[in-house]
Amino acid sequence: MENRVGKIFTIALISIILFLPITLRIFPLKFDMELAGVTLNNEFPQITISQVMDGSYQQSIEDYFSQNINGRGIVIKSGNQLIYTIFNQSPHSGEAIGKNNQLYELEYIYKKLQYIPPVTDEYTSDLINKLQLLQQKLGSKGTKLFIYITPSKAEIYPEDIPDIYYRCAPEEQESSYEKFAKGISDADLPFFDAAKYVQTMKLSTGKNIFSKTGTHWSQVTGTKVARQLIQEMEVQLGYDLTEIEVEEKEVEEPLAPDADIFYLMNIIQEPYDKYYEPLITVSKVGKQQPSLICRGGSFMGQSITWLVNNDIVSNAVHMENTSLFQDKYSNIQSFSDYAELDIEQLMKNKDILILEVNQAAIEQMSFGFIDYLLNSDVLK
Repeated sequence: MENRVGKIFTIALISIILFLPITLRIFPLKFDMELAGVTLNNEFPQITISQVMDGSYQQSIEDYFSQNINGRGIVIKSGNQLIYTIFNQSPHSGEAIGKNNQLYELEYIYKKLQYIPPVTDEYTSDLINKLQLLQQKLGSKGTKLFIYITPSKAEIYPEDIPDIYYRCAPEEQESSYEKFAKGISDADLPFFDAAKYVQTMKLSTGKNIFSKTGTHWSQVTGTKVARQLIQEMEVQLGYDLTEIEVEEKEVEEPLAPDADIFYLMNIIQEPYDKYYEPLITVSKVGKQQPSLICRGGSFMGQSITWLVNNDIVSNAVHMENTSLFQDKYSNIQSFSDYAELDIEQLMKNKDILILEVNQAAIEQMSFGFIDYLLNSDVLK
């Protein structure tokens, strides 16, 4: 009987979802739900004669109506919620739901289990040689190089990856990260391995390094890593920097990026983990504020931001993916090619160049910035 009631309820719910757009068309009530990671075109397309002649205008009109139909967000989120609730599957094709409701981006699982093969020894050797050459060229300009390795969630929480991915995985080899970490250590390049550091944090504290609903380390973890990054730069680069202590306070709503991949599922349910905000106090006022230029990916932001906004460094330039941040993040510029930027001016009088690389992204370290600096006139 209970099973029959459940089926009737499910069929009724699906029917309501399917007929909701028609209902809203007949009774044009204006309400909807916002979708994460979706950009809509709200302007009716301009139709040209050439589009009419080749038939492409039909697709433009179809796209417009499909994006602007009343109740679209409700329908999508309701359907996605059914997929998530009934099948325990993520409606987002790039995600997996692991054990203990741990969410993963599939790319990180594929890198961890080596469905995507590690980089070759030749690639690693070539990269280390480039970094050594870059260090020399930077040194002639009075700039110090510092390498910053950030963690992958799949590496920190391999125990929650769904078993099916392990069953089909190829035989494990030395990882790209292991090759790279050994290479920069042997070359005596200054670096901070935050991936190794947060593994120690996980074992010693037992607290979440990543929230279950996020693909990036949590706000609190990023801030605690920033504290350690300060200490590493003091020891390895010889600066006297302001140092911080980090406590944490539980909050009701997740802070960015603690539920970033959860929101991409576009479901009705609210994020389900416990969330915390970092509380920072200054434990020592430093005598120096080195100027900084950084190049890396999205993991860098949760730690470097604290150094910039708390005046631990000065005159910071932060290049993250395809965004350039200056003036304490008040000046933001998008770019697709380094030629669009005045790199020589951005590099001018900078004390430190930080190159961040995630342990799952060794093959794309610095997004070509290393080669650009070595092959351009910036450091000549």
